[in-house]
Amino acid sequence: MVEVDEAIRNVAKSGVILFTGTVIELFISFIGKVILAQYLDVRNFGVISLGLTVLTVLGAVSILGLDDGITRNYPRSSGPEATGVVKSAYAMGIGTALATGGVVFLLAEVIAVGFFNEPRLTNVLRVYAALIPFAALLRLSISTTQAANRSLPKFVVRNLTMPISRLIFVAAAAIAGLGLLGTAFLYVLPMVIGGVLALYFAAKSTPLLSRVEWRPKYVDQLRFSLPLMIASSISFIMGNADTFLIGYFMPSAAVGTYNIAYTLGNLLTVFFTSLSFFAVPLFSQFHDDGDMQQFSDVFQAISKWATFATLPVFLSVILFPVTVIMLTFGGKYTDGALALQILAVGFLVNVAVGDVRGGLTSVGNTTMVMYGTTIAAVANIALNLVLIPRFELAGAALSTAVTLSLLNLILLVSLYREIGVHPFATDLLRPLVTVAPVALGLYYWTDPYTVSLQSFAIFVVGFGTMYLGIILYAGGIGDEEVMILNSIEVRFGINLCWSRLFILRFSE
Repeated sequence: MVEVDEAIRNVAKSGVILFTGTVIELFISFIGKVILAQYLDVRNFGVISLGLTVLTVLGAVSILGLDDGITRNYPRSSGPEATGVVKSAYAMGIGTALATGGVVFLLAEVIAVGFFNEPRLTNVLRVYAALIPFAALLRLSISTTQAANRSLPKFVVRNLTMPISRLIFVAAAAIAGLGLLGTAFLYVLPMVIGGVLALYFAAKSTPLLSRVEWRPKYVDQLRFSLPLMIASSISFIMGNADTFLIGYFMPSAAVGTYNIAYTLGNLLTVFFTSLSFFAVPLFSQFHDDGDMQQFSDVFQAISKWATFATLPVFLSVILFPVTVIMLTFGGKYTDGALALQILAVGFLVNVAVGDVRGGLTSVGNTTMVMYGTTIAAVANIALNLVLIPRFELAGAALSTAVTLSLLNLILLVSLYREIGVHPFATDLLRPLVTVAPVALGLYYWTDPYTVSLQSFAIFVVGFGTMYLGIILYAGGIGDEEVMILNSIEVRFGINLCWSRLFILRFSE
C-alpha cells in the first residue's frame, strides 16, 4: 500500500528533477528556436511549423493510446503479464506508426497543395513521414520508463539530449546556409536520436527486450487504450486544429507567428507537467488500494504547487505580451501578442484544475475522457471555422482557450462524480483570492501593447517579492511542505532549523 507522505515526497522529488530538466530544455530550445526563427523568413518558419505539427500529431495518434495503457497497466501487473503489457504495446504501436508514415509519404502533395495551398510543404512532409515511427518510439519508451517510476530517462532524453542536439543541428544549418528542406530535416533529427536512446532506457527499466516468458496482452491493451486513442486523436486534432486552419485560411507566415504565441503560452504548463509525470501510475496504485483520501491529498498538492508556480508567469504574459515576445523571438512575431494573452488564460485554467485526465485514466474511466475530448474537439473546430476568418490569430487563440477550459471542466466534474476528488483546497484558494485585487490593479496600470523593459523588470522583482509574502501570510504553506522539509533534512543530513521555524510559523 502506497503511503501518502512517501507519495508526496516522491512527487516533489521527481517534480524538482523534471522541472529543472524542463527549464534547461526550454532554455536550450529557446536558443535553437530563436536561431531558426531569425535565420528563416516568416513563411519558411511557418512551413516547418506546419510540418512539425503533422509529425507530432500523427506520431502520437498512430500508437493508438498504448502509451497511456502502459503507464496505467504496467504498475498493476507483474511477471509475464507486466512483460506482456510493454511488448504488446510496442508491437502494435510501432506497426501502426510505420503504416501511418507510409500513407503520409504517399499523400504528401495532396496534403500540402490541396489543403494548405503550400507547395513548399510537400517535401518537408515526405521527410517527416519517415520520422513518424521514431516519434511513436519516443512516446512509447518515455511512457515505459514513467510506468517503471524512472524520472532520469526523461531528463536525459527530452531535457538534455534532444534540445542540445537540436541546437547544434540548427546552428549548423544556419552557418552552412542550408535551404528549407535541409533545415527542416536537421530540426527534427533529434527525434531519431531521442527515440533510440529512450528505447535503451526502457529496455533497462523493464523486460521489454529480454527473452523471458511473457503473456500477450493485445486485446486487453487495446480494450483499455482504444478509448484513449480516440480521445488522444481528437485531443491532438483539437490542440492543433488552430494551426491547421490558420494554414488553410491564412498565409503560412501567420502559422509561424501563431506558433511563437503558442510556444510562449505553453510555458505556463511546464511546472504542472513536471509534477504530473508520475501522476497516473501513482493514482492508479491509490485507486487499486481503495484509498481515495490519499488520492485526493496528492491530487490537491500537485494542483496547488503548479498553480502557485504558474501564476507569476501568467501575469508576466498578460501584462507584457509584446515585451515577452520581443525578448525571446524578436519583433517579427509581435503580431501574436493578443493571441498569446488569450492562450495564457486557457493554459492557466488547465493548470488550476489539476491532472483530471490522469485521474480519470488511473481509475479506468477512459470512456469519459473520450466523450469529453470529443465534445471539446467538435466545439474547437466549429469555433475555429467561425472565428479565424473574422478575428484571425486572436480567433484561433480564443477557440483554443475556450475549448481547453470546457474540456477541463467536463473532466473535473466527471472525476468528482466518480471518486469525489477536486483540486480546490483551502490553502490554494486563500492566496489566489488575496492576490486577485493586486493582479487587477497591475493590469489597469500597465499598457500591454508597448515594449517596456523597465516596467517589466520592476514587475518581476517587486511582484515576485510581494507574491511570496501573500502565499505565506494567506496560508499557502501546509503540512505537505513541512513534511517535504523534514525529508530533505533526513535525506541529506543537514539542519534546516531556521527554514523549519519559518515554514512552521506560516503553516499553523
